[in-house]
Amino acid sequence: AGFLDGNRAPTTVPGGATIREAHLIMELLSESGLVTSLDMVELNPFLDERGRTATLMAAMQRDPGLRYGMISMCIGTGMGAAGVFERV
Repeated sequence: AGFLDGNRAPTTVPGGATIREAHLIMELLSESGLVTSLDMVELNPFLDERGRTATLMAAMQRDPGLRYGMISMCIGTGMGAAGVFERV
C-alpha cells in the first residue's frame, strides 16, 4: 500500500493523495521548520487490526496528557509494522 493515488504512481491506494497534494504537504512541513524527517503512510481501517491505531489516535485526542503513543501489529506472512506517535 502507499500514499499516492493509484492512477498517479506505483504502490498506491485508491483515492489517495495526488502528486500535487503530496508536494504541497511536503512544502508546508518544510516551511514550518518543525519537521526534520518524515515517513508518510496511510491508515487503512480494513488492515487496522481491531481498530488499534484508531483507538490510540482517539485516546490521544481526548487526553492532552498523552504525549506519546505506540502500536505494533502483525501484517501476516512473517511481516509486522509498528507506529510511534508524538503529540506536538
